[in-house]
Amino acid sequence: MVTPNIDSISDSKLYELKEQLLLLTTLVATVTYVTGLNLPGGAWQTQQADGHAPLAGDPILRDIHYRRYLAFYYCNGTALASSVVVCLILVMLRRDSPAWSVVLRVVMVLDLLGLMGSYAAGTCHDTFATIWVVALAFPVLAYITYAFVCYLCLPLRREAPTPRYPNGYQEKEKIEVLMLLATFAVTISYAAGLNPPGGFWSSTLQQKEDARLLHLAGDPIMEDSSLRRYRAFFVCNTTSFIASLLIILLLLDKKLSRTISARFVALYGFIAVALLGLMGAYAAGSCRETDNTIKVLSLAAAVPACVVLQLALNYVFYWPIKNMCDNFSGWLGNLIPGGASALADPDLKNTRFFVMVLASFAVSITYQAGLDPPGGLWQDDLDGHKIGHPVLRTTDPARYQVFFYSNSAAFVTSLVVVMMVQSKFLLKRRTLVAAMVLDLIGLVIAYAAGSTRDTSTSIYVVAVACLVLSYVVVHIALGGEKENIVAEPAPAPASSTSVATFSTPPASPVSTTSSVVVLGGGGRRSKEQLDVKRQVLLLIAILAAALTYQAGLTPPGGFWQEDNDELGHRAGYPILLNNYPRRYKAFFYCNAASFMASVALILLLVNRKLYRPGIRCYALHMCMAVGMFALMGAYAAGSSRHLKTSIYVLTLVILVSASIPLQIAIFWYIRIYMKNNDNHHDSSRTRRQRARGLEAPNQEKNEEFEYLMLLGVLAASVTYQTGLRPPGGMWQEDNAAYSAGNPILHDINKRRYDIFLYSNSTSFMASVIAIVMLLPFTLTELEWLQRFLPSQQTSNRKWPLWPVHTAILLDMLGLLVAYAAGSTRKWKSSRNVIFILLPVLAYIALYAAIVAIYIYKKRTSSQLPTTQASQQTN
Repeated sequence: MVTPNIDSISDSKLYELKEQLLLLTTLVATVTYVTGLNLPGGAWQTQQADGHAPLAGDPILRDIHYRRYLAFYYCNGTALASSVVVCLILVMLRRDSPAWSVVLRVVMVLDLLGLMGSYAAGTCHDTFATIWVVALAFPVLAYITYAFVCYLCLPLRREAPTPRYPNGYQEKEKIEVLMLLATFAVTISYAAGLNPPGGFWSSTLQQKEDARLLHLAGDPIMEDSSLRRYRAFFVCNTTSFIASLLIILLLLDKKLSRTISARFVALYGFIAVALLGLMGAYAAGSCRETDNTIKVLSLAAAVPACVVLQLALNYVFYWPIKNMCDNFSGWLGNLIPGGASALADPDLKNTRFFVMVLASFAVSITYQAGLDPPGGLWQDDLDGHKIGHPVLRTTDPARYQVFFYSNSAAFVTSLVVVMMVQSKFLLKRRTLVAAMVLDLIGLVIAYAAGSTRDTSTSIYVVAVACLVLSYVVVHIALGGEKENIVAEPAPAPASSTSVATFSTPPASPVSTTSSVVVLGGGGRRSKEQLDVKRQVLLLIAILAAALTYQAGLTPPGGFWQEDNDELGHRAGYPILLNNYPRRYKAFFYCNAASFMASVALILLLVNRKLYRPGIRCYALHMCMAVGMFALMGAYAAGSSRHLKTSIYVLTLVILVSASIPLQIAIFWYIRIYMKNNDNHHDSSRTRRQRARGLEAPNQEKNEEFEYLMLLGVLAASVTYQTGLRPPGGMWQEDNAAYSAGNPILHDINKRRYDIFLYSNSTSFMASVIAIVMLLPFTLTELEWLQRFLPSQQTSNRKWPLWPVHTAILLDMLGLLVAYAAGSTRKWKSSRNVIFILLPVLAYIALYAAIVAIYIYKKRTSSQLPTTQASQQTN
């Protein structure tokens, strides 16, 4: 028997987790990018008439706590640069490349250490916070040291023991789910810890009698107004952050395959700690009154009550519902052939995954943009405007209407697509893809209207997208080669005594051939290789579009809160534009170029006729590279106001740029070297295929679990952040009628605030409950669940997903209601947001009906000559 090598198995697993690692690093890049542009402690809101420092829009942290500012800025910048480097490595990562795997692990550990250092520097405002962070960070540092020492000793061992679990596919499924949950928890707890609920003091206050310091500018308001509530939030949020870091470090450990059982027991515990910490932090930070906190916590029991009711109905009425669904499916299958087997094609399964990810992130960014509109919110009731209302609606009503309804249309469309993404009929007809194209158009219009205040700049923003699309199409037309996709017999599977023991389960019979792209010049590329590159590029483009959309609508430094003719600024305009015009223009144009390049990349990657020649001639790679470098340029321009720190960021950009040709040289060297070992790779290629739907008999069901888990994770992420920072902003000073740090909307419109709070809280709790219910499906076998079903005599009965669907439905409805209540201050506009559902549903139904009628007529016309020929023969 051949003894497998642990290093090679671990490296292969690292490759299989490429999508999860890419999701982790891009989300880390997202939160570090956003927090780098909007530093903890806030920015100065007032400016002296003589123009001396501090200037409005400058970070308060730099003037009050300079050392903490430096520590945070450099650690955050290092984490961002490390994330970008990891993304570039993952784009070119190949299987069985130990050198790349070592570099990848080292850079990712550096990334997480930078993240932890910036979190500690940005959140430690007092002795209690410092002690708590140090106490929790010590186990993380100890584990990193232990893993590094063990890694140094590992090459001395020539023989590796046989791993316990031969089913590598199940282990991979477990790691994917845990990595997804840890990514979700670490990113939102990082952002919430650096920007705690209630905001920051905008000025320093001393007592007049004895000159005693009451608070410093940049300190959390809640820390003074409600110390116990703030400490409860901080403890829960920090605990969730550190627990998530430990989960990620355990999953990156190469020895995971040898101690999979013991470590997963610890990982389950860390996941429970992270989720409970987030729920506790949300309950403490989203409310200021005890009764509201109790009501929010009670929602955690209300959602399971709905699930239990759904389970009871399913238990009692299982067979009538099943017969009705079977009859409807049979009728639909007879009406429209191929609907039941729509997802047999791996391309359609990939399309469902892409639509799911794109729609989920579109829901996230449009939800936040609607609740925190560009231009900021009024902080007083002077000059005819109302406090807490959008400034842009008063200063430029037409531009605000364009932004609001474009953003709302994209939000509602994405919400509908998320709920219909499991429809095989709509996927088969590419109806959802067409809806997401309209969604992207809405995002572009909203960005062009909200990111600038003049028409010429808005036209420029749209023109950038057209330029990128034109470049790629011309590049493909001039540099592309003609391709033919042919079927190639797949290699015979390896024997059970080889390394294939640790591979995925045998593929279904439909996977006995693999598609190969034959180029005009004689080259050959596997269709699987092109699809893998497509997945990586699309995921990067989606996440880059998400963070640049948010940064473009809310630029660093904030907005002016009032007009001032003496200083020459207007309410709702970016502060950075007046104080640092060159720096603002560099940020704006780089950010706009990155956003439009990402949107163009998404549009090209969802087109099945363009993405393959685009990847083959490296047009899409160039588009992605331009977007990434523009992103780094925007960060360098917007994250600092001083030359010294900007030089540091530019140095990181140069280092990242210099690493690209080095990686390309190594990549081509490895490629030439690997050609001499084609026989070895061909023998194991079958077990390494990762085409969706061809790995395991229950792969379709497992993919549905993953989609629902991703949806729950992203919904929990966005509702957690908006719950801690509700729409309308926070009071910045104490008064007889209100307290600093309390939500403004709570005092000016209590009914609307309650609707938003409870709807958003219902969505958050439903998301967490859905995540908890999905863990048994994805991390254990389902046999033990079968005994809870009625009539166990039928062997093909499976545990229903209706409870999870119920929680997701409550989640989406809560999001829609919370958006309608929080994104506007007029009930008429809230009603219009709900009514946007009708044209979206009508469009999807009309598009699907037209395509179905076309297919039915085409099938009838093709069968007519055959019928006539058979009649003449008879």
